[in-house]
Amino acid sequence: METIPPDLARALIIVGRERDLTAPSCVEALLRVASKEEPRGWHWSHWNLVCDRLQDDDLLPLLRGLTIAATLPNWEFIGSSVADWRWVEPHARNRGPGISEADEDWMKAIQSLAHRSLQDGVYHVRA
Repeated sequence: METIPPDLARALIIVGRERDLTAPSCVEALLRVASKEEPRGWHWSHWNLVCDRLQDDDLLPLLRGLTIAATLPNWEFIGSSVADWRWVEPHARNRGPGISEADEDWMKAIQSLAHRSLQDGVYHVRA
């Protein structure tokens, strides 16, 4: 069974915590996330294992990082019903402080952008 590399999950959390995607730590993490070293579109059970091992305050950043990753050109399953962020969202909602309305609106906007980008063949990495 393929598992999600721990350093990839850490990179997604770094991306999700950073509000400035041009910050050096975020750029480095985005490069790791954008690498094509492993397959994408993991099964929900893989994301459950990752979420079970995380602290509650890492779940929302992971969800935000996955939302941003969906805008990257080589992140598969962009905007589909099997998008990786869909498997993490229930964990972020049910543990810790939950998802604020502002985060909810932001994620919907990014997910919409990712879906349009896939349709247009144009990719954006902006938050």
